[in-house]
Amino acid sequence: MIGAFDRWVASGKTSYTDLAIFRIVYAVLALITLPRLDFVSKFPGSLYRPPPGPFRLLSGVPPHPVFLALQVMLMLSLVC
Repeated sequence: MIGAFDRWVASGKTSYTDLAIFRIVYAVLALITLPRLDFVSKFPGSLYRPPPGPFRLLSGVPPHPVFLALQVMLMLSLVC
């Protein structure tokens, strides 16, 4: 399968239909292999050392609904 993909990419002539098919295949593969994020909410607060960014504003590990919402938004963006 990877060989067929490599030949398709190397052929150089991609149409809008080819790009649409690639986008659909990528989204399906990303949805299948999407990791679950809800295990992070079970970590103790002492392990919470976020990198610079929006999670630095929180005082501890975000609750389970936050990770569930992030995962649902990621799935919706892949579907769109």
